[in-house]
Amino acid sequence: MWKGDFPIKLELGSGGAPQPGYVHLDIRPDSPHVEIVHDLLEPLPLPDCSVEEILANHCIEHITWRKIRQLIQECYRVLLPGGKIFLRTPDLEFIVERYLNGQITPEHPLDEAYIREQFGAVTPSWWAILKLFSGQDYATNFHYACYDFKTLKEIFQQCGFINIERIREEPVYSPGEIQLKAEKPAAPEQRTQE
Repeated sequence: MWKGDFPIKLELGSGGAPQPGYVHLDIRPDSPHVEIVHDLLEPLPLPDCSVEEILANHCIEHITWRKIRQLIQECYRVLLPGGKIFLRTPDLEFIVERYLNGQITPEHPLDEAYIREQFGAVTPSWWAILKLFSGQDYATNFHYACYDFKTLKEIFQQCGFINIERIREEPVYSPGEIQLKAEKPAAPEQRTQE
């Protein structure tokens, strides 16, 4: 549980690259600057309406698809009215299109080096495996799900979010990633108008 003042800006799954200006939540206690050690499969350890902004850079793919709606509902619960969530995650549509066209994009150098060492080359198939299932070099670095924008938008709408849009901002953490922005309605009447 966060012991500081509210409201806060919260980064989910901050991992090895925590972003400045956020309270950092991660399952790994050895993550740099982590203030809240927490498993995202469990309810967020924060009060209702205590967060003004949530950042989730490449963490939802590490959550089973059976729990994704629960996590998004938890984000909605802790956000202040008018609060925003910014999310990045691999894009299933991008991966499938690239694979079918025999294309790859540069990925994490250590993962690419391992594939070359073990299997000879980063082929479209090995590239897709890496994109879909991650580096798998430690226990929580597995991907359990991959979404397209349409599916994510529907999940966010079902959880009450409005103004859900695909954005394009730097930095890009992974080629072809989905970047999504959504808002919690500022007032109850907004929810019925969307």
